Amino acid sequence: MSSIKKIVDNLLAMQESLFSRLNPNNTAFIDKEREEGKGRVATLVLLDEDSEERINLTMDSNTGFVRYAMENETPIHTIETSLDTFIDILSADSTFQREFSRGHIVFSGKNWFYHAQKWNRALKRLGSLLNYIKKC
Repeated sequence: MSSIKKIVDNLLAMQESLFSRLNPNNTAFIDKEREEGKGRVATLVLLDEDSEERINLTMDSNTGFVRYAMENETPIHTIETSLDTFIDILSADSTFQREFSRGHIVFSGKNWFYHAQKWNRALKRLGSLLNYIKKC
């Protein structure tokens, strides 16, 4: 398993662990995220100095959170960036918009501009996990 895959695995595991502790009576947050996630399957291409990892992710329509796409879920977008840029975005050292405008993120696919904004929000949510952990 590559180091890139390990990073994504750990992020998704942390997301599941922390967000599963939400108050089940507070469904407004979950409902909004669920709606955001419908049909958004992307291939995340993370580039490192000596490797490239292609990971199919989706925003789960049951939870609204990012998860690995199933084999029957076809990606309609491609998000390509370096591992360093991905980490900078997740750690809030940079933003999706800033890196996109610099050409450090290539986002393509069906209705790409609209969906890029949705993925921006999903990555911010994942990044909030890192900020939460930093504060602990």
